[in-house]
Amino acid sequence: MDILGVGLPELVLIFIIVLLVMGPEDLQKAARTLGRWLRRVRTSETWRSLTQLHEETHWYLRQLEQEMELAARPEKREHPPVEDTLAAPDSGNLPPTPGSGSAPQGD
Repeated sequence: MDILGVGLPELVLIFIIVLLVMGPEDLQKAARTLGRWLRRVRTSETWRSLTQLHEETHWYLRQLEQEMELAARPEKREHPPVEDTLAAPDSGNLPPTPGSGSAPQGD
């Protein structure tokens, strides 16, 4: 469990330090105040908007990922790969170039 890069051992250490500094009675008051504040944040319209934005962003990213996977599949391509189009053409099918000596010259 990592929350903002802080794991369980770090959380336990922070809790022990706060307990030693504040004492058990002040720690209860601080925890109650923190709980009330977190509840107000979670029930606020801003939190709902941020949560909705987060969900929509993930949905768009999943759609983009699926489209990229479909585009990367070779059997789904409509056009041949670029490597095939850049390959040297068969010289037997090319018309003779002027001055190459293979075309009949007229007098």
